Amino acid sequence: MSRRHFALLLTLLAIPVLSYAFNSVKGEIDPECQTTLPVTKISAAAGKKVELTPYDPMKAAGGHCNYTSEGKLLLIISKFSGGARQFKSLSSADAAVAPKPLKGVGDEAVLKGSIYAPDYIVIARRGNSVVAVSSALSPFGDKALLAPEVLAAVANAAF
Repeated sequence: MSRRHFALLLTLLAIPVLSYAFNSVKGEIDPECQTTLPVTKISAAAGKKVELTPYDPMKAAGGHCNYTSEGKLLLIISKFSGGARQFKSLSSADAAVAPKPLKGVGDEAVLKGSIYAPDYIVIARRGNSVVAVSSALSPFGDKALLAPEVLAAVANAAF
């Protein structure tokens, strides 16, 4: 079999596998979100009514738990269990923006952002649990829709 035919065969075999993998998670809400991070708890921390929305990276809803308010993405929460090592990796400084330490959130926490939109992600660790709470950004991507204090409250509620 020529390289060309082998590549074609491999591609044809990969399409159904990738399609299944993509469609098996898209459109689902992680049941953990409804039990450990219910809408009432997150609404109280966020200070506004929120709804769970299905996982859909094509709509920027790529966290474990994604929340909308008035039909627009507002908040993305991702949970990890990698402890201090994962926290260090996630909270390390990017080239342009250094993370700011946060007090009163878990065992340790930082506030991160980008050069264009500072302070829109809280990464926190409590024991071996690590949580990343990201605010959606304004339409121009220049500011977070939720204040850092709100993100910190949501991070504490997520443990």
